[in-house]
Amino acid sequence: MPPEREVNYLKGIFICHGKTELCIGKHICTKLHLNIKPYSKHKGSHSIEITALNALLNKYPFDTISNFKDAYGVEVIGKGKKQKICNFKLFIIMDLDHLGDKIRKDYISKKMFEEHWLYEYIVPILNVEKIDDVLLQSKVIDKEVKNNEKGHFYETVFPINKAPLCYDTYQEAVTLKERLSKNKNTNMDEFIEYCISNVKSFKK
Repeated sequence: MPPEREVNYLKGIFICHGKTELCIGKHICTKLHLNIKPYSKHKGSHSIEITALNALLNKYPFDTISNFKDAYGVEVIGKGKKQKICNFKLFIIMDLDHLGDKIRKDYISKKMFEEHWLYEYIVPILNVEKIDDVLLQSKVIDKEVKNNEKGHFYETVFPINKAPLCYDTYQEAVTLKERLSKNKNTNMDEFIEYCISNVKSFKK
């Protein structure tokens, strides 16, 4: 009999504040050939705000573990209330501009999600004040980008990767993580580190 093929279960989802976050996330996941999916509003053309997260998470497909499993094909073990998702994280990538102190603290500490069944899987990713500021500070980009230019600009800087996974594409992700890890105004490196940790093998 032929050997059983390993099921490629979904390893993560990243909820995107807007177009920039979507471009970066898709760039990293396609570069590393990972089964980690984005969730955005109208392909990032409309923003998802922190204040709208609870309403979003209480709707399909995030509202119940059953709906979530049906929608995304995650690996679930156990039965009933003891069901757990294996090898999975839900990253929420948000800017922290235009927020009061309490909302900031509740987001960063995960307090705003403590009643939700996805609580243990959620990883809040923050950019102070905006991801554009963080990328400029970290020298990932070299100029300020106007709002009407962002879509094309970030799609060019962070293109979708269609080439095979290799050492060079892997190392580009590592370099980006290292640059962002030195910036205290973000924890985007945690998202990239999780992506890197899920890479199985590549050609050198």
